[in-house]
Amino acid sequence: MSLILTDVRFLYDGHDLSADGNNIGMDESHAMLNKTNFTQSFNCFRPGLGEGKWSYAGYTAFGIGSVEETLNARRGIATGIPVVVAKTGDLGMRAHFFSAAQGSLAVIGNKAGEILGFTVEGTFGRGGAAAVGIINGPVLESGKILRVAPGQSTPVAMIGPFLGQNLYATVHLLALTGTNVTFKIQSAALVGFAGPTDRFNSGALTAVGGTMPTPLAGPITDGFFRVDWSGTFTSFLAMVVIGVL
Repeated sequence: MSLILTDVRFLYDGHDLSADGNNIGMDESHAMLNKTNFTQSFNCFRPGLGEGKWSYAGYTAFGIGSVEETLNARRGIATGIPVVVAKTGDLGMRAHFFSAAQGSLAVIGNKAGEILGFTVEGTFGRGGAAAVGIINGPVLESGKILRVAPGQSTPVAMIGPFLGQNLYATVHLLALTGTNVTFKIQSAALVGFAGPTDRFNSGALTAVGGTMPTPLAGPITDGFFRVDWSGTFTSFLAMVVIGVL
């Protein structure tokens, strides 16, 4: 069976570049290390450390807030750039996110009379102690609804991390009218959220951008998660995703 890619969302450090691209790739792999010993009559292998590569390509646009400006400003960055890839990215839907480094960037590439294209690629899994590969989990806030007052998202059911696992999150502030907005990712044992526990706190965000807070070690036995937002703002758009790895 083959799948047709449509309505895919690509968020890059708080910028929604979905409408700029039409070619995406994520590849995570592990080197296979030979651990055969004298007692074995067949080669035996064990997965080694992981590594990942990502790529995105589409049509270049120039100007303030454009895809060219966004990618060019992060050229050669070797620290964590939060990236989210999702099918629709609606509330409760599964999404992929990771911490990326941007390597090569080609913003001008095509023939005369054709649409100017761009290609960008890099690695992921970087970020010191928080270095991991692709994280999967539900969308807590889609970034498709303009929020105009303090409030909370609809709770989403998810099994928290067991012992030996971590809870990860990423917040992408896509637009902000006002001074600041703060996001708290909360969990509770019951869907009614009586006495919720704050798991992540973004602090006061004052501009468009993405962040991946320090992961939390399991176990976390709560089964429901949501986002709470507050601050001094007229409106904002944000996408929030959590996951366990």
